Amino acid sequence: MGRRLCLSAFCFSEPNPGGSELRASGQPPRVAASFAPAGAPPQAMRGTLSVAVRGNRLNRNANYGLIVDPGSSDRSTPRELTGMFQGAFEQNALIGNGRNTAMFAFTNSLGIRGNFKYMQHSTYQVADLDGGLEGFDYDHPLNDPFDGSPVVGNVLLYNGEAQPNGIMITPHP
Repeated sequence: MGRRLCLSAFCFSEPNPGGSELRASGQPPRVAASFAPAGAPPQAMRGTLSVAVRGNRLNRNANYGLIVDPGSSDRSTPRELTGMFQGAFEQNALIGNGRNTAMFAFTNSLGIRGNFKYMQHSTYQVADLDGGLEGFDYDHPLNDPFDGSPVVGNVLLYNGEAQPNGIMITPHP
């Protein structure tokens, strides 16, 4: 038996000659930032995560093959949430997922969206080395759609190119 690799609540075993497979689970692998206090309130809570995701089968999940979001970003948290995500993706199969291949969100994307606040001054750097995530969904607005407050300083980079602000969530089929 190989090592176990865990991202958020999802674990799979290594090695697997064809990579790892997470499928038909109803929920996709989720890369959720874990925030640590940067100091006494009201200083920001910061999270940093760098991953290389290669040779996996992320198939037949309810919504997405892969989700990157801040996880627990409850609106009652008084501190600003800020973070850095760097991910390199290649040779992954993302087939038959409900909405789309992937979701990159600056707020929790699995709960009732109005219950969660947006990250601020955060950057997602996505290197999609073979185009397997092309056409992904995102939640990256200039203003919070629930309270109108500005969402300041977030940057979503896809293969080195800044992506426009906005929200793109593919409807359920």
